[in-house]
Amino acid sequence: MTETSYIIKGGDSGADRLRILGEATWPSTERLLNKLHISSGMHSLDFGCGGGDVSVKLAQLVGPSGSVTGIDMDSTVLERARGLALENNVSVEFLEKHCEEFDEQNRYDVAYARFILSHLTDPHDALRRMKESVKPGGWVVAEDIDIASHLYYPDNEAVARYVNIYEESARYRGADPNIGPKLVSIFVEGGIRDPEVNVVMPTFRAGPGKSIARITLRNIADTAIEAGITTREEVDDLLEELSRFEADPTSIISTAQIIQVWGRRPT
Repeated sequence: MTETSYIIKGGDSGADRLRILGEATWPSTERLLNKLHISSGMHSLDFGCGGGDVSVKLAQLVGPSGSVTGIDMDSTVLERARGLALENNVSVEFLEKHCEEFDEQNRYDVAYARFILSHLTDPHDALRRMKESVKPGGWVVAEDIDIASHLYYPDNEAVARYVNIYEESARYRGADPNIGPKLVSIFVEGGIRDPEVNVVMPTFRAGPGKSIARITLRNIADTAIEAGITTREEVDDLLEELSRFEADPTSIISTAQIIQVWGRRPT
């Protein structure tokens, strides 16, 4: 991934969004990690770690006899991740590194990536790097989205337009915002053994999770405007309408459908 292939604003604004997204999706991620029986002494990689919420949880699972490495290209987000690790009294090695620069071999027991492959221009190469980073028999795990699959009620033109803007912006940068359903195929083509799949769709009637669409639109606006997909005036109107939608106690909205895939590097 280059800096220009990631459509969502970084820095403090991006870190705030990642925190809300992480809290909203953690229950389903926790269930996934529990299936892998990650335990004390294991060595884990968080590939595109963002604000470090999963890195910290992994560190709690592997304990002081294990290790966790988190990589991300956003220095501001990584500073927050380091602070989160300190608050939770765990040790995580956070590295400022582009995904395509990562080149560890046979080091980890599990390599995990959440919401990063959909931002890459070459997700197959990223998965290859993840596979090569784990020991033979190690886990390769990915969670990613199908942006077109949002569930919401009642019908709302602002939500529909947000989804459209996100999809067009990602494709403008050469990424695939609907990669989720393709993950099993990418795993098989990448030589990962016996991948399993699960689908989740966290849905909200209230609380911070209900604001993810609005916050994400705000953070992709610069990319979308640069691409000629929308205008500042339209974005402002959409943000107002999304705020009204959130405030409606009868409305619901999900994240994009999240596809979870996991398999092992052949021995």
